Amino acid sequence: MQGMHHFLALLFLASCSKAVSEDTANNDTSHTGEVVYPSDYDSGKYRSNTLALLPADQGLDLTGDGEIDNVLPAKLPLVNAFTSDDLSFEGLNISLAASVEDGSLIMLIDAKYTDGVLEYAVLLGEEDEAGTLSIDPVSLDDDGQPMALFSGTFSDQTQATASAEDAGVPFQFMPGTDPVLIPMKMARVETTLDENETIGILAGAIPVEAFITEVVDPLLPPEEEYDPAEFNGLERDELLQQVRDIANLDTVSDIELEGGERAFSAALGFTAVQSTW
Repeated sequence: MQGMHHFLALLFLASCSKAVSEDTANNDTSHTGEVVYPSDYDSGKYRSNTLALLPADQGLDLTGDGEIDNVLPAKLPLVNAFTSDDLSFEGLNISLAASVEDGSLIMLIDAKYTDGVLEYAVLLGEEDEAGTLSIDPVSLDDDGQPMALFSGTFSDQTQATASAEDAGVPFQFMPGTDPVLIPMKMARVETTLDENETIGILAGAIPVEAFITEVVDPLLPPEEEYDPAEFNGLERDELLQQVRDIANLDTVSDIELEGGERAFSAALGFTAVQSTW
């Protein structure tokens, strides 16, 4: 009988060891050596048909404190005060909707799921007179890689999460202006994804200095065309400095990045449907 107890104990330990090894072997639940992933998604290309800033109570938790990080909507009145254009939350969303509808802002998404890893590229697109879509080269770095390339995985058949340390996200502030890439740190996408569409939230922290130099400055008229009367009487350099000073306040920029740089959180909601380019 003692020998039987010893045999059962060894069998139990062997079973536990096997279960642990199988649990850590990339979701191998088939007992045949085949790796089983949460989703059988393969790949897809999509074009956005809606894009909008989300209100402050919607978005993603970027810092891991259990709270939504999306301060931009509450701070837009500070920016709106410096310009005659409507850069309010409502005004920007009206502009975004119009720009997506008329094709002046095209956000493309290229997704691939390989060996349990989802690569989710967000790109600025362009369309020629024949209606042919292509990637705007501004969306790619010097090596031809997407400026906004998120990496993650699926939690089930259609739900996926992916992140990127740095991302340049397509955006347009006013109809008639050129689309820009909004610089983001701590960027993350949460999406429902299948072969027909991808729907989700894209959020991140926008560094103040990058926002001033890469977004605000290029959007202003050049010095020779700049009229202070259209910007509350401020000279161009004065305007940029005042926006910088306000944005760097702890009460405005809610996230401190490594090295002490200030950033403000923002979140976009989007839908995109299957497309080709």
